[in-house]
Amino acid sequence: MEQESLNKTLNSIEEEMDRLEAEFFRHPFHTRHFFHDAYRLRKKLSGCRKAIGEEQGESRRRIEFMAEEIENFANLLYGAAAQRTNEIMRILTVISTIFMPLTFIVGIYGMNFRYIPELQWRLGYPLVMFFMSVLTLLILVWFRKRRWI
Repeated sequence: MEQESLNKTLNSIEEEMDRLEAEFFRHPFHTRHFFHDAYRLRKKLSGCRKAIGEEQGESRRRIEFMAEEIENFANLLYGAAAQRTNEIMRILTVISTIFMPLTFIVGIYGMNFRYIPELQWRLGYPLVMFFMSVLTLLILVWFRKRRWI
């Protein structure tokens, strides 16, 4: 590969990397297409590396630097994807924690035992509903204090 053609290719890869990084910081949670683009750039750079062979010089240093930049960008993408996954898991944990005790209470009252004293009380149903509401609020307050929500 002649030097002028190589420089054109490397310049286009650099411009594409700059565009990808700028776009990533505008939309950090839309990582799916960034992985594809980073892979494509890595392959393009690999072709440049093969084209110059074992040549040592400015082109080799530039290619190695760009390869590190692409690798750093890929690591940034992995970190953003992991952060997004952690956010989703946190939300699912909060929802599960709220509904687990409520499901337990409903499960006990849904067993159709003959002798559940609260079933005979006039205020049994409103008291259970009140208790479940208070329990839900206490869980939400606890999560709020821990800054989970």
